[in-house]
Amino acid sequence: MSALTASVVIPTRNRPSQLRRCLVALLSERITEAVVVITDPEDKSIALLEAWRQVEPRIRVVTADPALGRSGARQAGVELADSEVVIVIDDDVVAHPGLVEGHVAAHSAESGLVVLGYMPVQWPERAATATLYDREYESTCRRYESGEVEVLDALWGGNLSLRKEDALKVGFTSPGFENRYHEDTHFGLRCKAAGLTGRFVRTLRADHEYSRSVKAFLRDARSAGEARVLLEQRHGGEGTRLRPCLIHESSPAIVRPLIRMAGNPILLGMMTALLLPLTHVNGLSIPVLKLLRRMHQYRGSQATLQTTSDTPTGAEASIETNRYQ
Repeated sequence: MSALTASVVIPTRNRPSQLRRCLVALLSERITEAVVVITDPEDKSIALLEAWRQVEPRIRVVTADPALGRSGARQAGVELADSEVVIVIDDDVVAHPGLVEGHVAAHSAESGLVVLGYMPVQWPERAATATLYDREYESTCRRYESGEVEVLDALWGGNLSLRKEDALKVGFTSPGFENRYHEDTHFGLRCKAAGLTGRFVRTLRADHEYSRSVKAFLRDARSAGEARVLLEQRHGGEGTRLRPCLIHESSPAIVRPLIRMAGNPILLGMMTALLLPLTHVNGLSIPVLKLLRRMHQYRGSQATLQTTSDTPTGAEASIETNRYQ
């Protein structure tokens, strides 16, 4: 039996330096092609890629509608891919040697898999946001390995693979969930519903060059709050991480009033302005970031509930206090 072929799909948006590092690592592997999906027609990466393609024919470039977000870019790349296995890699992820071979080996041994590789944060000490992200990512990986959480219930993408036929059957995009936070969660649950099996493999390693300013981190938090409401409406109690749980009730009692006050955008702005300086104070940065994130998630969930008509009566939100923490 001949070995399966593999294409790598890399969505990117205005990060040419990181994309270069990502591609250099992947092109040293045995791949059929690297499909780079551009979501901004003014992206400086385009010139880099066009020059690179003159000497590296495995690079293919496709554009995608930016309104469809990362999931739309992934879908466009998978549709173009010309291999049996598609490995979907974020542009800020740098593969270690053997990553592609390991993904392919997993699919050669068994069908119906969603294989999730390991991608620890490369520089977790650079900022409080990266430190927090790193801690929570590592915690999720330990939960995968202990069996406490199923991979597809808490999918954390960026280094994953599946057979192309399965990817097309499930689809990375979903009407009404375009360009949303928690798109990995939504995709994982739909993979599970389609009968696929998730598998985390720590040896399939890539370094994640994660970087977020505090303001960007809080924008993500609000988007996460919005998306969790939509996920609850679509999936209900499916998966151990989608059980009904009001965000303020899952927080320490002392901060619950602050979180509920965050439902008011004016009060949220005032409290954020007061707390932001503390995110740069040693010893306070992580707990303050967690509090601010809960506040912005809560505001996002409440704003979404006010604009959706199919929310079950009496339900306020079903938002986790972080990305599967």
